[in-house]
Amino acid sequence: MIIVTGDSFTTPNLPSELFPDFDTNYNTWSDYIPGPVKNVATSGLDNVTMIDRVIKEILITDDVTKVVVALGNWYRFTLPHCSVDPEWIHYSDTDDSDPDYMDWVAKSTDLKSVYEFNMHYCSTYNWSIERSAVRTFSINQTLYSMYVLYDICKSKGIELHIFQMIKPIRNYDSRLYELFVDEVENNVWFKKLDAIKDDNLKLIGWPYFMDMGGVFAQKILDRSCKIGWNDGHPNQKGHRMLGAWYNEKSITE
Repeated sequence: MIIVTGDSFTTPNLPSELFPDFDTNYNTWSDYIPGPVKNVATSGLDNVTMIDRVIKEILITDDVTKVVVALGNWYRFTLPHCSVDPEWIHYSDTDDSDPDYMDWVAKSTDLKSVYEFNMHYCSTYNWSIERSAVRTFSINQTLYSMYVLYDICKSKGIELHIFQMIKPIRNYDSRLYELFVDEVENNVWFKKLDAIKDDNLKLIGWPYFMDMGGVFAQKILDRSCKIGWNDGHPNQKGHRMLGAWYNEKSITE
C-alpha cells in the first residue's frame, strides 16, 4: 500500500471556491501512481499535520510499502479548529495569483470566517513573518517532521518520497525571502536531511527553494493546467501532468 498526503493540490475532487460549477470529478495526480494508493490529503493542511496523518497510517496499517508527501506552505500551521497562514496579511501580486485575491477571500461565503480568524490571530499574537521567531518555528516544524517521518520509515523498511508541491513561501518581499532561505540552509534538521544517503529516501526537487537550486512541482503548471482565473489549483490536465512529473522524478532522482 502506498500512502499519499498533501494539501489542496492533492485532495481528490476538491470543489473550486471561485468556480462552484466547475466539474472536479477527475483523477488526482496520486491516481497516476502505479499500485494501490491511499490518499489522506485534505485542503488546508500544514506540513506537520499532513505528515502526522501518514505516521498514523503507518502505525495502524501492516502493508505500507511507500509514503509520498507533497509539501505545502511552510508558514502554515494548524490549531484545533482552524488553519493559520500568516502570509495572508502580507499577500500581494505573484506570478500565479491576482492582487485582488485576498479581497475575494475576505468576502467569500466559505472563507470569510477563516480569513477573519487569521487576521485576528496574527495581529493579536503578533504572529508576523517579519519576526525571526516565526521564521524559525516555520522552518523547524517542517524539517523536523520530515526527519521524524524518515526515521520511522527507515525503521519499518518503508520507501519515502517527499517533494514540494507549491511554493514553500511566497517571494513578495526579497528581504524576508532571503532571510528565510539563509536560515533553512543553516538549520540543523536541514543539514541532517541533506546528509542522508539512503536509497529508500528520495527528496525530489531538494532543497525545494529555487534560490538554493531546488524545484517545486507547481512550477510545471501553466495557465492551461489550472482551474481558472485566481484559482491556481490543477485541472484535469494539471493533475495528469503532476502525476507524470512525479512518476518520472521518482525514478530519475
